[in-house]
Amino acid sequence: MPTTRADGSTPMRHSHIAEGSPTGCAELDRESGLVTEGLKALAEEHPLALVVKGHCMAPRLEPGSEIIVSPRRRYWPGDILAFRSRQSELRVHRLIGFHRRNSRLLLQTRADASGTLDPPLLPEQVIGRVIAGPRAARVSLADRLTAAARFVRLWRAGVFSR
Repeated sequence: MPTTRADGSTPMRHSHIAEGSPTGCAELDRESGLVTEGLKALAEEHPLALVVKGHCMAPRLEPGSEIIVSPRRRYWPGDILAFRSRQSELRVHRLIGFHRRNSRLLLQTRADASGTLDPPLLPEQVIGRVIAGPRAARVSLADRLTAAARFVRLWRAGVFSR
């Protein structure tokens, strides 16, 4: 799916997005942080074209689907985000909400095809939001409300206690 920006340039290509959920809550190591910052900088210049690997976001994103990722100033529940996991893997999962732990803002994500939450993300782990791809670019009001409702249910259940 070749994509051209308004200025005539094309997105940069990158590799695959790994399947599965990251584990652990340790801080990103220095090397992972540098890679993430480098990917963000690239995405700010030219949106990144990525190829989905795995079924964790099916049926919205099937394996082999090409998506385009670009950083945004703000992210909202329901957005599909590309981020670096704490294991330095590139992931694409849906943002379901935000919470604070030890006075730090954390983003909570989850794969659409999984009932398991990802470990909370630091904002600096996010590369960007999926802005183009099969059925992924346009996040519907229903997607946003579903994500927010999942987050509220988890919050009420005490999942995000300090």
